[in-house]
Amino acid sequence: MKKILLSLSLVASLCASAQVLDSEDFSNFQIGNIGTDVTGNIAGQGGFYTANGAVTDYQIVADDATHGNVLQITGSATNTSTRYIWKGEFADIWDFRDAGNNILEAEYDFFTGPVSTSKNSMSLLIFDTTGTKILTGLSFQMDTKIIQGVSYYDATSQGGTLANYNFRLGTTNVVLAANTWVRIGCSYNKTTGEVKWRGPGFNGFVMGAATNSDAGEADFLASPNYAATPANAAAGIVKYDNYRIRAVLSDSLLAVDQIATAATAFTVFPNPANDVINVSNSNDVNVNKITVTDLNGRVVKQVNYSNTTNIQVNVSDLSSGVYMMNIDSDKGSSVQKVIKN
Repeated sequence: MKKILLSLSLVASLCASAQVLDSEDFSNFQIGNIGTDVTGNIAGQGGFYTANGAVTDYQIVADDATHGNVLQITGSATNTSTRYIWKGEFADIWDFRDAGNNILEAEYDFFTGPVSTSKNSMSLLIFDTTGTKILTGLSFQMDTKIIQGVSYYDATSQGGTLANYNFRLGTTNVVLAANTWVRIGCSYNKTTGEVKWRGPGFNGFVMGAATNSDAGEADFLASPNYAATPANAAAGIVKYDNYRIRAVLSDSLLAVDQIATAATAFTVFPNPANDVINVSNSNDVNVNKITVTDLNGRVVKQVNYSNTTNIQVNVSDLSSGVYMMNIDSDKGSSVQKVIKN
């Protein structure tokens, strides 16, 4: 495999294509706790922040041969204390997507867990920059195994209000089997406000009320029933793997998508870096171009490639700070946040 040292070039354009904004298969994480802090102030493995509960509620565990290391979240055994886990800087990465890629798609593998009496709902929710509107999301109830869509919605014509709502995903509730891995996904179209949810046994959509809102954060949550009745007395445990959030021009949610699969294979290290950042991938994906921009959107480096799979990016000449690296390949593109010491 060919290695090339990236040289300096100033070009101020980005191509529009499907972009992976965030992804993780947890294969390189260490077994054990994600981090050491549950105040939401100190990042743990992979840049994940956690809030509430104990550090042992957010763990990397070994699963079956197909999934390997996965993220396990344990919900509260009481009626209080929602667990949160998220990555920082998601709003910045969304802002640096290519022009026209206004559809946000989130997909992940989800293990439904055993039969349980837990009143926890386990969710992936994409919030706007104010943290009040849920642009799109999916919520799974541990005791009933019912999965629902979530979105900010205007229900005034139906006697309701403008608020975040759960949506049934079929003519009757969609129930997922216990102890099963499923692939599920949701999307939000910034231009139209349309929200979609897809997975085994469901393919739903609604016209949400958050049109033109920007994405601010993607959270995995374990939320107990805060009502006194029925009381929650069981913790509830679920697992996540192979999650991917991308910005696209047109709907590709849960499609057979080799573009996104290949783009998630990129590894950028070390990060933070002093002199050189390595860009590598495990699928022999050919890189066409790498563009590095500062947080004001100015392009500080760009180079075109041909039949190149592993690259070294010289960042010794950059000032200390945070940059966005757009990796454009023959199988799609990926946006990575990189830090120069």
